[in-house]
Amino acid sequence: MIRFVHAGQHDWDNMILRLTQKLAAHAKVPALTTLELAADPLSDFSLQLFKIGQTPFLLVTNTASLFSAVTPAKSITTPVPLINLALTAMHHVMQAQGLEDEFFKRVLPHASVIEFAKNLNRSVIGSMNEMIYLAGSYCCHQPPVQASIHLNETPMGSLKYVFPSAAFRALLA
Repeated sequence: MIRFVHAGQHDWDNMILRLTQKLAAHAKVPALTTLELAADPLSDFSLQLFKIGQTPFLLVTNTASLFSAVTPAKSITTPVPLINLALTAMHHVMQAQGLEDEFFKRVLPHASVIEFAKNLNRSVIGSMNEMIYLAGSYCCHQPPVQASIHLNETPMGSLKYVFPSAAFRALLA
């Protein structure tokens, strides 16, 4: 069962989902709070909605490492489908990268309590915008999981040109 918390009830073990104002309005998420990066960076994700043509997609990005998953986003009308879609997308990408056990041991346990928040900083938003631009090309020619793998093998300036997949693996170490 997923439980939502309100401002002032932050706990280090909660999963933080950082939303853009547009996505929060689309999913009918109440007012977003401002939170620092989670104590465990494996429990902190930034989400952004975007379109390729007329098809909506969701970008789910680990805030600390920029490790990302792209997935079609057709029915996000409330918080629960948003959470389910984000976790499923991250599971599929981690599974494709041989990290399924780490998903179940290190990421999913935080999802019993979800806290929505504002984006952490413009650097993360800028990196996500760059990934969205690349995803527009990748998703036209391959399934979302493969497009996500390509995104995670793209060096990012905000990570000093380290691959998001390498940064994420460093968090898991």
